[in-house]
Amino acid sequence: MKYAFRFLYLLAFACSLRVGYAQAASRLYGDQYTFSAMNFPGNVGITEDPVTREIIDHGTEPVVLTFDGIEEVAGGMKVNERAVEWAGQEFGIHAIQDATIDGETEFDLVDWELPGEVVEFSFETVNGSWISGDEIAHSAVTMRDLTWANSDPGSMPEFYKTGFYLWYSKDGVGVEGYSTILPQIGLLVGPHPFDPSVPEVFYIAYSQGQVNEVTFPYEGGVDLTFGTTQLDENDASWAALADVMSVVDIVGVADGFHIGFLVAPPLGTEVVVPGDVNNDGQFNVADIDELHRGIREGLTDERYDVNGDGSINSGDRDYLVNVIANTYVGDSDLNGVFDSGDFVAVFQAGEYEDGIAGNSTWATGDWNGDTEFNTGDFVDAFQAGGYEAGPRAAVAAVPEPGSLVLLGIGTLLLVARRR
Repeated sequence: MKYAFRFLYLLAFACSLRVGYAQAASRLYGDQYTFSAMNFPGNVGITEDPVTREIIDHGTEPVVLTFDGIEEVAGGMKVNERAVEWAGQEFGIHAIQDATIDGETEFDLVDWELPGEVVEFSFETVNGSWISGDEIAHSAVTMRDLTWANSDPGSMPEFYKTGFYLWYSKDGVGVEGYSTILPQIGLLVGPHPFDPSVPEVFYIAYSQGQVNEVTFPYEGGVDLTFGTTQLDENDASWAALADVMSVVDIVGVADGFHIGFLVAPPLGTEVVVPGDVNNDGQFNVADIDELHRGIREGLTDERYDVNGDGSINSGDRDYLVNVIANTYVGDSDLNGVFDSGDFVAVFQAGEYEDGIAGNSTWATGDWNGDTEFNTGDFVDAFQAGGYEAGPRAAVAAVPEPGSLVLLGIGTLLLVARRR
């Protein structure tokens, strides 16, 4: 098959708990970068051919995104990113291939013995269709100005030749059953490096030349570009790659793909912000929402255990609000007091018992973390006892809410429900 050796260099598609993984905040979190895409499923921004370096202007500005682990819609796709520290794994990651390569079917990807950081980007379509507008045509994704914060002057990230992997998904669930019978193409099936919910990925063996095609380092950061011309300049595509990996009827099977890589970040010192649960370099209401998500979904990442007791539950929310933010449940704008201004803000948002599932946040009245704004949130807030108690540091005794206050709140609830 004509793709055999081309896939060895697989599109430097370099660019979501196993031994070797250690949770730590990446210095990428909070960084803004630009995103452009061609045929994924449409065209947006300015893409670059990773092989020829040809610049293709699609007539629009690139979309500005934030590396924050929060899904954003750009170019007709849902784009997300995540990064974790990789401590290194003895003998590397074990991978297999059906056909033999130099007489072997089992391999240890030795680059994964080395410590570094695993960075993964996810691209899923909004409407559940195949990720490319034309599954046969060439596609490309270009991301620029990805910078590790606090990097030392002149320091640049280092990418590993066998440190790249790819996996497909359908409705957010990883596809499994990858298999290739083509020898010598360097596509090896193995475990996801840090996410046990992903059944398997396939690793891509590059030459140093292909790694250089994908990445364009600059001081403290890197530009990334991935495209199917790295597979074949004539007619290779992501659908063809899926077929090579024995994913049958890829257009019906998958609506997303995910690419990850192992990198040694540039040297520098990470700045830790107390309460920065989403790792964006600051503490605000988004961190409370992210902690609520971690509690709801039963996540086990260390960053959600903000009180350090080894468990992730409502106690972490209380610690985040009461100690780190030094305020009370109900303080929707985190200005340090829970008062009538917070009620005005949340009712103006118009989400009280609005019948729309999962649309509320801390700032719009979801104080108990169930993604809804309803009477349960008021129960939580008044049990915490901070209403009109002033700044927490100045409180000697917590007063009970007066009858006129409760009457006023009841009136607001009645009006909101009628609306």
